[in-house]
Amino acid sequence: MSRTQNLTWQPGRDGRSGRWRKKYRGKVYYFNGGRGKSDREAYDAAVKQWELDKLKIDAEAPRKHHAEYETEIDVWDQVHTWATRYGDLHMAQLAFEKRADLRARIEAPIPKPLSANDRFGALFEPVKITLPDDLFERAASSLAAGEVTHIPYTPITPDRAREIMQELDGSSLRIAKEIWDDRLATQQRRVAIRSHLVEEHIKLFLEQKQQEAARGELSVGRSNVIRLHLDQFKNWLPKDAVLSDIDGQQLRDYHTHLLQQVHRTRKKAEGSKPGQARGISTITAKERLSTVKGFVRWLWEMEAIPALPRILGSKSKSLRIVAESREVVVFDNEEVHRLLKAASGRTKLFVLLMLNCGMTQKDIGDLKKSEVDLKSGRIIRKRSKTDNFESVPTVNYLLWHETAKLLKEFFNQNDGDRALVNGNGTPLWSEQLDAEGNYGKCDNIRTAFFRLTKKLGITKPLKSLKKTSSSKLRDNERFNGIEDLFLGHAPQKMSDKHYTTAPQKLFDAAITWLASEYGFE
Repeated sequence: MSRTQNLTWQPGRDGRSGRWRKKYRGKVYYFNGGRGKSDREAYDAAVKQWELDKLKIDAEAPRKHHAEYETEIDVWDQVHTWATRYGDLHMAQLAFEKRADLRARIEAPIPKPLSANDRFGALFEPVKITLPDDLFERAASSLAAGEVTHIPYTPITPDRAREIMQELDGSSLRIAKEIWDDRLATQQRRVAIRSHLVEEHIKLFLEQKQQEAARGELSVGRSNVIRLHLDQFKNWLPKDAVLSDIDGQQLRDYHTHLLQQVHRTRKKAEGSKPGQARGISTITAKERLSTVKGFVRWLWEMEAIPALPRILGSKSKSLRIVAESREVVVFDNEEVHRLLKAASGRTKLFVLLMLNCGMTQKDIGDLKKSEVDLKSGRIIRKRSKTDNFESVPTVNYLLWHETAKLLKEFFNQNDGDRALVNGNGTPLWSEQLDAEGNYGKCDNIRTAFFRLTKKLGITKPLKSLKKTSSSKLRDNERFNGIEDLFLGHAPQKMSDKHYTTAPQKLFDAAITWLASEYGFE
């Protein structure tokens, strides 16, 4: 049977929590969203509940053509598995698109009957030519008029005799069909040993990443991104893929698959067909491929595969994906002043910290009391994302008057090392994995900013605040090059790497200039 389709996440509104949604036969069904979109346990429970509900719905009102759809989807699924495993990229892509199209159409309230082109067997049926009803009359008329061309008899050669025998034994299409019948029969009999399945090793790899996150060696968010990337890879692989299937050709095929998805994104403006898989950006494609390459290297390091595919060699460019540069979105001064004027005191502080110190939500949530000097009006710290790297500088930010004032007003006077917390004393930003490995995140800063921009009708993202300040520094002749220090990045140029101390006077001047650029005191 075909796989159950993913549910759609519906964000909550006006303080309500989000939930999972499924539209089937023109009716919408809702399921508990748990702690949020990343709550895998709640999602799996919703899927199971939907499967039970779907069985009841189908049993109570069996639909015409439903069984035919399910059968044909299963056939195309087997074709995709076989073609992916043995490198038939054309057939794999065809099966991928046919399966997606049928899965989308079966969800319609009244599915249309399958056409001949929907069936895999139609690929092997000979072309049929419709003859006119008066064919014999036309032939008789031609004979009577003497419109006959004499064709001399040519003796049959041995080669021609073999061709005739082959045609009598079966057409090329019939032979191709028998070959595919044999392939699909083999595919159905193929049973892999669990210890050799790629899926099992993906689980082991993800468990290791979760342990690294628990030890603080890897961020929880990054471990969750790795899981999502490998889920995509696992879904692309044949269902029972084994370690011996992992080779250079398979990695090349996955590379081709990702580029095809990128191509769909570029064609989106021209309209997409029903059921067609959604496209992705070149940046997403590059990140997914990078995660898969890291997983394959891990397999080799753990001696799960005997050799590292040569296509992963340092000089190989076969798997290269050139990511397109993203357009930098920034706020203009008028938008900045609108935000600050409409924001509450706490939200205004968040906006100013991002403009003044290039902070992210995580940076604000992780800000420690020891990193704040309220007396001199400074924040001295490394970025949260890179605080474990020696090459990353400790940055001394001069605070603007309004930033320092609000920071002092909302400074955490209770126990704990966090400088800023919620009214109930909990962190403004946090992420965690539960015992089952489900990812959860709390981001009060983003929530507050979303409410503010929604009220003002501004659609630009929160991360553009720090980009606005760094872009202003980069575009200024005097301060060009100091934007990396502002963002807390590791030095990029050799000359920067040999600084004994950061250029503090120049940096203070840059921060002061930024305030004047925004029109602040």
